[in-house]
Amino acid sequence: MDYDNIGRSDYTFTKQEHFSKILRMHINITKAVLNKHKNECWCKDIYNYFDLNAGAGIYNIQGKQVKGSPIIFAETAAGIDLKCNAVFVERDEESYRDLFYNSRNYKFAKVVKCDNNNIIDYQLFNCGKYSYGLIYSDPNNHEIPFDTLTKFCLNYPRMEILIHVSATCFKRVAQHGYSGLFDQLSGLNKKYWFVREPANTWQWTFLFGTNWNSFKDYHDVGLYNANSEKGQTIIERLSKTKSEIKEYYQPSFFLSDEKPYNSYSEYLKHPEFLKIRAKVMERSAGNCEKCSNKATEVHHLKYPPWGTFDVPENMIAICHKCHCLIHRKEN
Repeated sequence: MDYDNIGRSDYTFTKQEHFSKILRMHINITKAVLNKHKNECWCKDIYNYFDLNAGAGIYNIQGKQVKGSPIIFAETAAGIDLKCNAVFVERDEESYRDLFYNSRNYKFAKVVKCDNNNIIDYQLFNCGKYSYGLIYSDPNNHEIPFDTLTKFCLNYPRMEILIHVSATCFKRVAQHGYSGLFDQLSGLNKKYWFVREPANTWQWTFLFGTNWNSFKDYHDVGLYNANSEKGQTIIERLSKTKSEIKEYYQPSFFLSDEKPYNSYSEYLKHPEFLKIRAKVMERSAGNCEKCSNKATEVHHLKYPPWGTFDVPENMIAICHKCHCLIHRKEN
């Protein structure tokens, strides 16, 4: 299958609009952090931006001119007089020449012609472990430069990662034995991930990785914490096919006329449920997965179809107080 041009469509306009909003959000937050620490010796008041799949910078799609991510960044930075360093990476000769011309007026930007797997070896500017900014990858297919991103995460732990990717591409190549999207994300040194609602049949989505625990959901572009109930629902859609989701929630060995329980109270007492509950408690080491206090109960992220049983991944260990807050009940 030819994946090379699946990103060029009407959706591109929406993607760039959302990228622009995410970028502005990130710049504003980063500027606030830098300003807070400006008097500390380690703090360099510079926003760093790496675009690993920069492209030509400007495209004509269906008769309309579309600005790519490097030009969106450059215009945003220039418009607010942002003190920054920017590196735009492009390996295609023609796209590199176009990008060099399209970004010629932005002195803070450096255009580099190379494979993004080698970019970490370039001494592009003085960027140390206390550097802040954004690393952006937007391939037209499933070829996310994970090796490069891993190196970036190790060298610049305070810089965030933004990835734009087609989950459908990953699900299709996974059928041929390749690692799934979220299996590879787990190898990056980022503690917290945010996911966006997927778009169109290719399930294009943004994935945002950070080590900072104070980022909030960004509902304006459908960006949710991966550990939230909404985030888990999105991840399920991004990582499983429709048939896999059906099998996940309705295993075939339970689809018989003879139901293993007749009421919810029977379900909670059933040996199969108790085994699953025990696994959830073991996974959390007996701690509430919301507040870290002692867990006394389990909470369903999504209830299984009637007549079936749950799976540990669909439940969390929780204390009574947090459980009440989730269901909006009094303690």
